[in-house]
Amino acid sequence: MSTISAVIQHNGQELRGEYMTIKSTFLGREDHGFLTFTLSCEGATGGIGVGGYALDSAPTSPGWSRVPTAQGLALVYEVIATAGVESWEKLPNTKVLVLFDNDRRCVGFANPDNGKVLVFGEFLERQRT
Repeated sequence: MSTISAVIQHNGQELRGEYMTIKSTFLGREDHGFLTFTLSCEGATGGIGVGGYALDSAPTSPGWSRVPTAQGLALVYEVIATAGVESWEKLPNTKVLVLFDNDRRCVGFANPDNGKVLVFGEFLERQRT
């Protein structure tokens, strides 16, 4: 079985993209209690969960719960914008390039139709500054 893939240059870094389809999504609290998201993607060679970043922050005082962050909301917005859809519910069946670094870690995704690239860690780092 053949795989459609591409090598892209993004901010001086070479990333390998594998063409996949978002099959389902998760946006909510995972079993450790933090707010997160996962895009379950499938391609010719298998599937992968994309995302897993905390969209909230740890409690600052005992007895307080986790608090959603502006950076987390900005990341959710950027996922929707990069995928080129109008809402989270429209993400399934969207075709994307899932991006991997040289260590084969999934670092984000790109949309060849609109030219947008989202590298999660880089995006969140820009939000902190």
